[in-house]
Amino acid sequence: MRTDKILLFSSLTNIKKYLLGKNIYTDIDSCCDIYTDKIAINFFSEDEFNFIRIWKTKVLFNLWYDNFNCRQLIAALNYEITKDYIKIDYLNINDGDGYSESNFVLNLNESETIKKALLQFIKNLAIKEKKKKIIIDVHENLRIFNKYYKNEGFVTTTHRCHDNRFWIEAELNI
Repeated sequence: MRTDKILLFSSLTNIKKYLLGKNIYTDIDSCCDIYTDKIAINFFSEDEFNFIRIWKTKVLFNLWYDNFNCRQLIAALNYEITKDYIKIDYLNINDGDGYSESNFVLNLNESETIKKALLQFIKNLAIKEKKKKIIIDVHENLRIFNKYYKNEGFVTTTHRCHDNRFWIEAELNI
């Protein structure tokens, strides 16, 4: 069964606060005006798989017919909660380093803010769900690992991914 929730925010700062579980006091007029720039965040899940999509939008009404436009991508996160751990299946931040058909690229400060917020969201979820670790697959060249995960406490393991021998598991013990 699919569950779905879309929220609108006026800034990345407010999205960060929301992901970290803090109260947000936003200007309702600026967020809900159909002509202003907004940032949408969509939480949805199907079975044990969970997805978060964050993108820029100008028009409130496009949420109903195009709720994830890759040309306006800010970030995307796919994860699953297993019996013992949380597995991050996919993390993409539009910082110019990954696949993106976007019309823009986040600057270093924006990409770092959204990366830290998403990873902290997963860490908080692991604590709430009483999971002992978070696992993510990284390429063995470790370029993305060093950029996104190393400074967040993740360490590489000797475990190879089942579906691609050039990828290894990295994990964070909670």
